[in-house]
Amino acid sequence: MPYNMEIAQVITVVDGSTFPVYLNNMRSILSNLFLNSEMVMFNRCTEEMDLQSYRRTVRGLNPRAMGYFEDEEGNLDFAPEDDYYGEVDFRMQYKQVKGDPFDWIYIDLCTLSLQAAQAGFQAEKIAEGEHFDYLARLTLK
Repeated sequence: MPYNMEIAQVITVVDGSTFPVYLNNMRSILSNLFLNSEMVMFNRCTEEMDLQSYRRTVRGLNPRAMGYFEDEEGNLDFAPEDDYYGEVDFRMQYKQVKGDPFDWIYIDLCTLSLQAAQAGFQAEKIAEGEHFDYLARLTLK
């Protein structure tokens, strides 16, 4: 990239009709693609597809990324209130051994702090990981 240019936004476009196959067979490649994406646009989507699962998968790989969907005619279909973005399906893997998928919830620190305050607690971040993960301590006010 030329020295006087900078990246303004990273947008990843995914064929919604083939996404499940790529996710099952090449998860690590998709993970790398989504890592720096701010937006993931799924095109060629149909009503039969589990689009909420697509959105949860994207947010599980990159909590900052927003998932958008286009139907086969290019019409945009977006309803961010459908599900909490932090609800994801997660599967552990060690070498060649894969565990069963299970529900996982990611709560960003801002949301955690607000909800904790409403319940009479204070949330404090005490450690931060490399992939938007963190360790928080909840204490009574």
